[in-house]
Amino acid sequence: MIFTIEQHRIGYKPQSTLGEVILPVPRIGRFCYTLEDTVRGDGIKVAKFTAIPALKYNVGIRYSNSFKRDVLVLYTKIIERNGYKEYVIEHNGITFTYVLVHGGNTIHHSDACILVAYNAITNEEEYKIQLTVEKDLFDIVSSWIKAGDTVYWNITNKSQKS
Repeated sequence: MIFTIEQHRIGYKPQSTLGEVILPVPRIGRFCYTLEDTVRGDGIKVAKFTAIPALKYNVGIRYSNSFKRDVLVLYTKIIERNGYKEYVIEHNGITFTYVLVHGGNTIHHSDACILVAYNAITNEEEYKIQLTVEKDLFDIVSSWIKAGDTVYWNITNKSQKS
């Protein structure tokens, strides 16, 4: 089977972007919120402060040395170097590596990764999220991948919600 996870970016602040994840499972609707770095123009990247482009990505599983556990990783290609897999996103001359989906509360936990949680908090300056959903999301998506299914993560930039 093919599963496509939809992420809709719905809120934009100067230093943070709020989104929501819709899983391809009937009757769930919004599964969680996302928090990312700033969405910038096509082909523009400020290292550790730029959200990945709004595209469709492959989803895989990668062991994170930082988190000491398996996490979801988004990529457009995998580069093999000395028996080691490097998960890469390339688009319009810009490259991101190891874009993970994990827990966190503020944009300072992101570094181009996608943070996931049950609650969103908004204020004048930035978005924050709380109550990580990383394990629940990982359990669902990794079960598809381990069963041999293909999983995509599709990001779209929507208009700002009021």
